[in-house]
Amino acid sequence: MHAIATVDRWFAAFLRGFVIAALAITLVLITLGVIARAVPVFSMSGYDEVIEWLIAWMTFAGTIALWRQGLLFRIDLISMLPSPVAVKWINVLTQVLMLVFAVVFTWKGWDFAVDSVETMPFLFVSKTAWYASMPVCGVFMVIYAISGLVRTVLSPPHHTTPGMA
Repeated sequence: MHAIATVDRWFAAFLRGFVIAALAITLVLITLGVIARAVPVFSMSGYDEVIEWLIAWMTFAGTIALWRQGLLFRIDLISMLPSPVAVKWINVLTQVLMLVFAVVFTWKGWDFAVDSVETMPFLFVSKTAWYASMPVCGVFMVIYAISGLVRTVLSPPHHTTPGMA
């Protein structure tokens, strides 16, 4: 179990680093694009395609990071209900719905990525690498949804402090 927790911490650090790096690179590319249009000293052909790729992967990697921390779908009012048993079963229902969403998202994301015939006009590569962010990240969403469901079902009913995962 210690090895799984270690891998999870490494994965969390990777996600955080990737999201930060993708956001920084996106901002740099957008800034350079604006400068290139305002002062036509250099050209930046195809940078918008890289920005699209970065935003797609950054969005879904960030979603996984929030999901694994229990911060993506959270209603703090539920944890303040007077009945710990009701809180537990509402949390179980929430986890089941999150799992259903993750499975459908992964399945439809796979269909979308596989059925894609678009190519990038400048880079001349298939957009499948852009769309692959959905099923790849969806698999991790499913894993974390199953983990959250199991943890919720096996935990005893208790009140949680709002805002704490």
